[in-house]
Amino acid sequence: ARIGRDLAKRMISDSSSLSKDWRQRTLDEKLARAESFLNRHRNTQAARAFSALTTVVKTDEHRCRQRYGLGRALRKLRKWKTARSYLEEAVPTCRRAQHDLAPWARHLAAKAANIRNADAESAAHYRAQLVEHREHRLADDAVYHLIRHLIDDLGDVVKAERFITRWVPE
Repeated sequence: ARIGRDLAKRMISDSSSLSKDWRQRTLDEKLARAESFLNRHRNTQAARAFSALTTVVKTDEHRCRQRYGLGRALRKLRKWKTARSYLEEAVPTCRRAQHDLAPWARHLAAKAANIRNADAESAAHYRAQLVEHREHRLADDAVYHLIRHLIDDLGDVVKAERFITRWVPE
């Protein structure tokens, strides 16, 4: 990767047309680059790349990708408080954009709230997940976390049993 980076920098500095293309990348290209960092677990670079786009994104689709990506990168860096604020922004933005990231944004916002000891907010996200994305593969996770919330956080075993009979198939 280091050799490739050095080669790319040299090519850009040697060619005015390549340099111009590099500086004038589209927003989609910049988001794809940031997402590529995230997918390769280069979270510090991903956070930097997504942060640079915070004021640039204008549409709900782009804002969804940027807020979710930044929140996810910061979460992986264990910067929970900041990650949570971006993930909370991603939830309504991704929902409005009807983006595939909507259930994932909701799920990570719930997890970030839980880590920050905001149990009620976390449970609200998981309940919303069941309403908005009942058929998504994360719905099972929401059921599990809600059962855990009812038992561990609220100590309400009776309510947990009622919830289980409603949501967990035999």
